[in-house]
Amino acid sequence: MRLLRRASDLSSGDCAFACTAVKRGLGEVPSSDEIAASRVMSCARGELGHAQSGQLIAEPLMNRSREPIRRVGLVSALAGLALVAAHYGLEAARMAGDLRGVFDLSLQSMVLHSPMSVGAAFRLAGLALIVAALGRSRRNEALGLAGAASTLVGFLFVGHTASHADRTWLAGLLTLRLAAVAFWFGALAPLFVVSRREDAGVATVVVDLFSRIATWWVPVILLAGAFMTLLLVDSWSAFARPYGLILIVKVLAFAVLMLLASLNK
Repeated sequence: MRLLRRASDLSSGDCAFACTAVKRGLGEVPSSDEIAASRVMSCARGELGHAQSGQLIAEPLMNRSREPIRRVGLVSALAGLALVAAHYGLEAARMAGDLRGVFDLSLQSMVLHSPMSVGAAFRLAGLALIVAALGRSRRNEALGLAGAASTLVGFLFVGHTASHADRTWLAGLLTLRLAAVAFWFGALAPLFVVSRREDAGVATVVVDLFSRIATWWVPVILLAGAFMTLLLVDSWSAFARPYGLILIVKVLAFAVLMLLASLNK
């Protein structure tokens, strides 16, 4: 009777899992964490649809952390809007070497007609779309993805890759690299929220899904960076110059991060 009472509290899908557990001789109905884990792993195997997005698989389980994560994303996008606007407004001051350059209309006109203004426009539009997507309890994922894409495109108009002869190849590599970095670092705060608010079983499943996706995405950062280096660096002597030294430091920093990731996996 105790078994029946506990089974009656479950949904039809949970009952199916419970019956399977009893048939296997477990002797009791699985815990909520075990039920959640079984659902997610079934999705991951493709039994409940394409595993296109770990978010679609794990999100139904994150009852306690869904709203805090939405707020984190919203605040981050709003902060990004403010930073991009400030960076654009202060570009004239950087050109003048003095803060008074902000009020120099001729310098502001130069900034306005430069590729930087196009990049800033794409980033501002993208972040605004993300704010709109997260600014309601029911998110608009298509709007959010469009905003993320627009934000990434905004970085293709500035930097040392924008004026290079191999700009087409560099733009593709930079987009892949930025997407991988955005996924990796963008997931850290949500993962922290999940680890603090969700049950151990749910948190374990979410972290496992992140690790599976990151296993494929994170090497893209290194590979894309390596191909970009081959296109940008014309000789080994470049590594003795400031740009080359900065590149070496970035590679070493990435190696340290990979070491820390492997130790905490």
